[in-house]
Amino acid sequence: MYKVILYLLSSGLTGLIYLGLLYLFNDILQWHHIISVTLSYGSAMAFYFLTNKIAVFQHRKTGSEKREVLQFIILVTINYLLTLGMVSAVEALKGGVYLGSVIAGVVTVTLTFFVFDRILFKGHK
Repeated sequence: MYKVILYLLSSGLTGLIYLGLLYLFNDILQWHHIISVTLSYGSAMAFYFLTNKIAVFQHRKTGSEKREVLQFIILVTINYLLTLGMVSAVEALKGGVYLGSVIAGVVTVTLTFFVFDRILFKGHK
């Protein structure tokens, strides 16, 4: 249960970073939503990986870091495509970038926990 709470805190903080950057790029700088989502997502995911690796799953150096990074890149790419698709669909329906981002966040956070716990950091407790 402790791991789930830490994961949710990490995910929430990552979401705040993502939304803050999205606000900067989309609303203040008024960049296209695809560019805004891409830059915000990439930055937030770098933070997300490190906090989950170190704090949530307490994974230390094992010699498998290259494999972990590759698996994480694949996971983030899939999540990014899901996020971009959901944000674009909601944006096209005039629901806005933020509603699409929140919907995508809920879906990808749930999926990612199981991938982290059962695949990426498996056996590294």
